[in-house]
Amino acid sequence: MIFGVPIREAYAVSPRSPLSVSWRLLDNLPDERFRSEIALRNDGKDALESDWALYFNCERKLLPESVGKEFELTHVNGDLYVLRPASGSKSLAAGERRAIPLEGSLWAINVSDAPSGFFASAENRAVSGGGQIESQ
Repeated sequence: MIFGVPIREAYAVSPRSPLSVSWRLLDNLPDERFRSEIALRNDGKDALESDWALYFNCERKLLPESVGKEFELTHVNGDLYVLRPASGSKSLAAGERRAIPLEGSLWAINVSDAPSGFFASAENRAVSGGGQIESQ
């Protein structure tokens, strides 16, 4: 019998974007929830001000309160969500990485349960789009 190790991390990469997005599964909890994190990294030369929004799809029901006080997570429709900095949060400096906690209903198994279709915008301009999930 062969056993596989589940893939627990996923990355969105866009060659045009200064913003890198990654997701990793941290834990599945006994009450049928999972804990994960979305990490943002500013690969650009300038700070990313707090006027951005990150849209993505997730088949799991995400818990808006899990992202903490620095961010706002909103369910848009179906499996579409948007993540934004809360008012008054600081910008993402060049080279800075910020991890955002994220919890959802039902357990997550591997990269097949990862959020996908990341698209970032800032003040009505695209920051990145169509990043593909890569497992590592």
